[in-house]
Amino acid sequence: MQWKRRIRQNIFRIMSEKHYILDISDERHDDQRHQHYVHALRAKKSRFQTERQYRLYSPERARPITRLGKAKELIEDEDADEERFSYEPYESIDIWDFAYRRCRYEFSISYAIRLKDADFLEVLLRQLKLNYENDFHPKVKDNFGRRRTRHRRRITRSETMLTDAIKNADSRCVETILDGVYDGFIYSTIVDHVCANGRTALWHACRKGDFNFVRELVERAHANVNRCGVLLVAIQNNHEEIVNYLLQQGCDPNRRVKNYNESALHIASRRNRLAIVKLLLKYGAEVNVLDYKKRTPLDYAVHKRYVDIARILIEHHNGRFIMGQAGFTPLMLAAYCDNKPIVQLLVNILPDQQVLDELLLLASRYTIDGNLSKRDEAYCYFERALSRAAPACINPSCEAYEYLTECQTLDELVSIRNDDNKLRMYALVVSERLLLQKGELKHLLTLIMKQSDVYRWQRLFRRCLQLRMHAYQLLLQAEDHRKYDEKVQKSYLFQIVSSLYKILETEKRIPVHSLARIWSWILDEFNRSLNDVLIKLLMIVFYLLETNNINGNEKYILVGLLVRLIRKNIFIKQQYSPLRYFINQAVSDVNELTCASASLPALSIIRWLIYAGADVNETDSHSKMTLLHYIVQPYNIDKARPILQILLDADAHIDCVNAYGRSPEDYVDDREVKEILRAHRKISLKCLCAHLIVSSKISYKHCRSPKLVHFVNIHSDDNGGSRVFKKPNASSNEWTMELEW
Repeated sequence: MQWKRRIRQNIFRIMSEKHYILDISDERHDDQRHQHYVHALRAKKSRFQTERQYRLYSPERARPITRLGKAKELIEDEDADEERFSYEPYESIDIWDFAYRRCRYEFSISYAIRLKDADFLEVLLRQLKLNYENDFHPKVKDNFGRRRTRHRRRITRSETMLTDAIKNADSRCVETILDGVYDGFIYSTIVDHVCANGRTALWHACRKGDFNFVRELVERAHANVNRCGVLLVAIQNNHEEIVNYLLQQGCDPNRRVKNYNESALHIASRRNRLAIVKLLLKYGAEVNVLDYKKRTPLDYAVHKRYVDIARILIEHHNGRFIMGQAGFTPLMLAAYCDNKPIVQLLVNILPDQQVLDELLLLASRYTIDGNLSKRDEAYCYFERALSRAAPACINPSCEAYEYLTECQTLDELVSIRNDDNKLRMYALVVSERLLLQKGELKHLLTLIMKQSDVYRWQRLFRRCLQLRMHAYQLLLQAEDHRKYDEKVQKSYLFQIVSSLYKILETEKRIPVHSLARIWSWILDEFNRSLNDVLIKLLMIVFYLLETNNINGNEKYILVGLLVRLIRKNIFIKQQYSPLRYFINQAVSDVNELTCASASLPALSIIRWLIYAGADVNETDSHSKMTLLHYIVQPYNIDKARPILQILLDADAHIDCVNAYGRSPEDYVDDREVKEILRAHRKISLKCLCAHLIVSSKISYKHCRSPKLVHFVNIHSDDNGGSRVFKKPNASSNEWTMELEW
């Protein structure tokens, strides 16, 4: 019961002390004094109470306290606290009570700032200065009783006294705090301190728009003008005088916002701040900078129809415009938004050929997007460009575009006007010529993939496959295709393989030559990220080999693809070879693999891989376990019997030993499997020679043939011993052959 009474007393004391600070600041709470006085009487027996507090809350007090009286009472209160700390043992101090007494003046400062009482704040800061000069910082032990506190949670303050004063717009409180900074008893880091919300004192001053606060912080307190986006918040709130002052003080106009990667010019253009845009351009702001949406400040001005800002930005571009993330130049965007003043301004500045090319690109985009409302406008752009001059450079025809080339006359253009498919192919041909000249391959690939999706929705999967293969071919032919990461290549290949699956589901056969081309791309650019794509392609090959829908020539091509895969020693899925991967699939619960809604037996896939030349005696690089070692394990022996028979028929060596000197038969517990292994105990002459080389310790690793080195290596353990030949004694030079079976 003592600890409950102690907690109750501490609560009463904290309540009384908190309201004490309020009451010396404001004398208008007469109706609450009686309640405070009652609470103080209830906690009268507490040793932390003083007679001054009882006198303070007594309603008999008539005359209001003066400023000097406030200071005297604070000093007397601190003297009483020092006396209590001098004789009070640490074991008897409540940690919450002690923490409150240490933060007492900080609470008082925040209350004084909110009440906008600069005189009271000055008194508190003076007392805080005395505390620091007298080194009034008692330390608390790490141990409280028998329990040890390890790491205390660090409290991050959302605001400092300076930011709190600026937010309350009290100039006298700000001056009082800054005087404490100049005098040295308040740390100067409070000026550039970043609060928990990522704001500084200068940021709040720029947001409030108080030029005097900003100048005081920059000139006298030496606040950093390039921290926490102070220029950006001044632009957002349209404080032109502060923006001009910050730029004069050396603020970087090209500094970005972390979250949105926006510059000051982006914000000014988007919010129609004409005067601020002129200031930023005067101090060297970049006009071609991109934000997180890959847009320039001019794009925002054109899109929001801010003609005056767009005109100023166009003059600073000097005719050098870049294409945005959506594939629009400023002229294309102005024409798309039907912003005629900006269109006319750009037409007067840009060369005629550049205007025609950009309008052709816009017409091609209208056509590919299927925008019916813009169809006539797109045809007018095509006709206008062709009437000026025929294209000098024509790309060769290709199968992906149905062997269509650019029109040379208006009659050719008229002939394809009502044919939607040919008009789309014409738009792709024009876009390929213009975008490759500009080096904008990404936008060209976007248009091609968009048209392939149209074919996919129309269930024209062969046309979809042709366009996607053409897009990937352009990606490989580009000089800078290495800058595209593995995810981009994987996404294109995955879409190509998905088109093959769709063709296989609908037609039950696919063009084998296209499959061979995709196979070459995957093997040439193979990495771990293409594992799933390669497995899907392998399933398609096995499906075609199992069905009778291909002729002999196509079957020969498919087997050749498997041979090429095996000879390249490509590992898939956890560093497994293709043979071991499908054996693991067969031994596990997956008895049949599916492809295009058709099931494929795993045993047939294993036979095709062995037929293509897969090594049935391959070993693990660490444990030297062969496929026979994995198959005869007791936990999967029921499903492994047919696979074991296939491997033995393919001349798998049962005398191979792993790194622990154990053969596959040493792992067998099933009688039927032992009978199968005994039936294949015939050791060839080649195996006997390998055992003799190992037992005689003849050097063989210098041999030029890696296959021969591997063959000898699988017949020996890590100690160089053999299971067939044994030496009876050290003095004898004769060897005896012992068959342990």
